[in-house]
Amino acid sequence: MVQYLTVNVTEMFRDPVFYKSLKEIVLPKLAAYPNIKIWHAGCSTGEEVYSMAILLHEAGLLDRTRIYATDLNPANLEKAASGVVQLEYMKEYTANYIQSGGEQEFSDYYTARYDKVILNKELRRNVTFFSITSLPTKCLTSFS
Repeated sequence: MVQYLTVNVTEMFRDPVFYKSLKEIVLPKLAAYPNIKIWHAGCSTGEEVYSMAILLHEAGLLDRTRIYATDLNPANLEKAASGVVQLEYMKEYTANYIQSGGEQEFSDYYTARYDKVILNKELRRNVTFFSITSLPTKCLTSFS
């Protein structure tokens, strides 16, 4: 029933102006912290979570970051945790990435297989996906 009640809108670097601002303004401030925790509520199938992971990687911050990604829809969470994206979207996602100020070849972040891509393990390793109903309380109370 949840899949019929939730809005599942997501794409990588969906709002390039936002991601560019995040990269240029917010991430340099986060660099001052020894450990970074980010809660991405309503993560849907994870494309925006992985966009954040890419920016953190490029800023040299991913290794000291933990991203908590939550959603109500268990099917979305399963898909997000897999790191698998349809190949047909990658042209649009690449354009978004470039407009967001991406510094690498976007294709370096995934491996294409037939009609899908799998995002690199490095991007997925510091991301934990939870149902919002089962998120451990300590995760929510330990943010700076």
